Amino acid sequence: MTDKVIRLFKLSFKGDSFRVGGEREGSTVYQLKYTVKGREIPVIPSSSWKGVFKRISEGIAKGKGIGTASSHNNDDHPKEKRNNEEANKRVQSILEHVKSEVGKGTKVKGTQLKGIDIDDEVWTIVRSNVSADDVTWEDLEEITTRAVYYYMCPVDRLYGSKLFASSISFSDSLVEGNTSIQPHVVLDRNFGAQKEKRLFEEEVVEPSNITLKVVLRPEGDVNYGDIP
Repeated sequence: MTDKVIRLFKLSFKGDSFRVGGEREGSTVYQLKYTVKGREIPVIPSSSWKGVFKRISEGIAKGKGIGTASSHNNDDHPKEKRNNEEANKRVQSILEHVKSEVGKGTKVKGTQLKGIDIDDEVWTIVRSNVSADDVTWEDLEEITTRAVYYYMCPVDRLYGSKLFASSISFSDSLVEGNTSIQPHVVLDRNFGAQKEKRLFEEEVVEPSNITLKVVLRPEGDVNYGDIP
């Protein structure tokens, strides 16, 4: 039996001035801050880190054609993009096994599925997302297909999907550094010129250092194929 290992990564960054959306007062946009021991400290929330890392991960996974990443779109895998041969074969293998256990009627009881064991980690996800009531084979096929495509997608496996939780977590980052108010103008997109009377200010942080903690939990064995 292989021990499951939870990994903690401590990352450190140096960067230019930035602002993560906070409150707006009039024409001034302020940096988001947390109050810690009576002090207001600029912060990069975990949700912002997750969004940044997820976009980067998706770009890499799609560029290299890893698993079912090519069909990942808006946190889903639309039907018209589900053309991964290995994934589709996996779906059919699971459904054929279920049919051999419960027959080929028009519906199947969700409670029946609980007693069926299939040597595929995706099946556990499917069973946990099927209600105890009657479900049609069409509904079961859709849940199974989505589960397979999510499970074989490195983006969903890391950051979570509509059927299972994420394997990675990010901390908030409290940032020490000087803050300043910088003026800006709004540009007219059509003419590339400044819009009259459209000035605004934003509070930016000039960080001395940015630290981030990332926790990676075990996600089971999965084979995405050879990574180019």
